[in-house]
Amino acid sequence: MTAEPVRKGLHAREVIAGLLLLLVLAAAGVAYVYWQLDGEISLHGWIALGLGCGATLLLTAGLLVLMFHSHHKGYDDDAGHL
Repeated sequence: MTAEPVRKGLHAREVIAGLLLLLVLAAAGVAYVYWQLDGEISLHGWIALGLGCGATLLLTAGLLVLMFHSHHKGYDDDAGHL
């Protein structure tokens, strides 16, 4: 009989599933509030919102790429650890 290995922490699939659930709940909350306010966003408002979200996603992706590149090239090794 082999024993099951002890599981430490969360697996990537569980983290991704949790984040996707959080995203869906947040989108549902925003949609609910939007429909309750009876306010309208102009075309320029939607354009600004889309550009802001897109720029945020691009900045996040760029910083993650730089972080992984720095780690794989070993630039972080000389930083010293506390």
